[in-house]
Amino acid sequence: RDLKAARVSNDSRKLARAAHNMAVCLIEQGHLAAAETLLNESAAEFKAAGQNPACVLFLEAQMAGMRGDKVTALEKARLAKDGLVKEDHADARLESRLLVADLLCEGGRLDEVQAMMKDISRLAKQTESARLRAWEAKIQAFLLVREAPEKAAEQYDKRAALLQECRLYHPMA
Repeated sequence: RDLKAARVSNDSRKLARAAHNMAVCLIEQGHLAAAETLLNESAAEFKAAGQNPACVLFLEAQMAGMRGDKVTALEKARLAKDGLVKEDHADARLESRLLVADLLCEGGRLDEVQAMMKDISRLAKQTESARLRAWEAKIQAFLLVREAPEKAAEQYDKRAALLQECRLYHPMA
């Protein structure tokens, strides 16, 4: 409904946001092809409105990861991270860094993740999002698991509690 209203209004900012939000929903449902079409529209409208399309790159990175294309996922995630500036919402900056760190963890590039953790931890302390703090705890645990398994276990317990707080049970399975 919001997307139709935005198209009728011909307001690039509203259309970019509405297409982006609909794409988020479609990604959650696994409809990646339909989401990709909306993301293309969203990116074009963000550009037409003179706004930063980094949030579109972030979703494209997530979709590439879901498709198993880790190289493209990391490339898009880094572009999203680099496209966000200090004035952008702190949670968006944190989420983009967490995605890059997560992809680097999957690729075994732990030195690069370790180098990012100071910035990630600083941003995580500023967020009220239990979901983002849980993601940070997952990455912390991943870094600790070999050298300090008891501390890694504490991070996994922290993550589980945070995921329960925001009623996200699937990632705990």
